[in-house]
Amino acid sequence: MDYPENCRFCGKKGGTFLLAAAMGNMKKTDERGFVYPVILIICFGLFYTIMSASEMMVSERKFLQQEGSVKEDGTLLMAGARYAVFHINSDKEYVYPAELQFHHDNRSVVCYIDTTDSLTFHVILETSSSSGRKKKAAFFYLKESNNITDWTEEKG
Repeated sequence: MDYPENCRFCGKKGGTFLLAAAMGNMKKTDERGFVYPVILIICFGLFYTIMSASEMMVSERKFLQQEGSVKEDGTLLMAGARYAVFHINSDKEYVYPAELQFHHDNRSVVCYIDTTDSLTFHVILETSSSSGRKKKAAFFYLKESNNITDWTEEKG
């Protein structure tokens, strides 16, 4: 076939038809090539959002569990301190140093009580859980003023 008109861009005979045909093919190719990357970007964005949300939930859950165990340990130490003070203030005569134990659920507290003089007591508390967590605290109890002084804690 002979195309009488010249191409507006290059001046070759029949060039306009070939250029239009080539541009028509490019348009079809561009549409197919455009949709796939957009779908990939959307899928990557959704994947990233879902992974971020799940990681945030997992880390929040771990934090809450650790915070709960720290509170449990603190509560158990305070219960041990009250138990030791109750023991010291009881009317019974005890021989010091003394070792007291009590258990609650899967946790236990051991209280070591020693006296420096008749009115000052040194108490060491050790807590342990079934999971193996241990914590220690020590304090002095002044019987005359009914005060706990020099409270120190350490993880064991």
